[in-house]
Amino acid sequence: MPGLRMGKIVSMALWDVFLKERTLEEYLSLGAVWLQDEERARADELTNPLSEAKERIWGGRKYGLDMAELAEFPVYLESSEEGFGLYKRLGFEMLNEKIVHRAGLLCAEKDVELPLIVKIPRDWNGVLKDIRLSSERAHG
Repeated sequence: MPGLRMGKIVSMALWDVFLKERTLEEYLSLGAVWLQDEERARADELTNPLSEAKERIWGGRKYGLDMAELAEFPVYLESSEEGFGLYKRLGFEMLNEKIVHRAGLLCAEKDVELPLIVKIPRDWNGVLKDIRLSSERAHG
């Protein structure tokens, strides 16, 4: 396939499905609790900005992803630049806000920007606009 590079991670998914209302404490990320010491610190440095963005954008809303389309749930993802084309074809839209991972953390030559993307059901009039406005207010 043209453009396919082997051995490079271009996507990662952490799916949260909340079938009932959650408290803020239940909703917040605990980080990479299965790791220890340096490995946990590195994993947390990678994933904490993503969790913080999700918490800012979605707050305590209770949405799942696995059956999102069937249930007409909204979907929020962090993508790689390489992966965004796929998500765009699936109907996702990119928010103005992005997360930036520093090059050293990823053993990369330069910092890596992760687009924040959403897919909102058609019947949710105004929700995408509200999310964009909320994100813009938080970042000037």
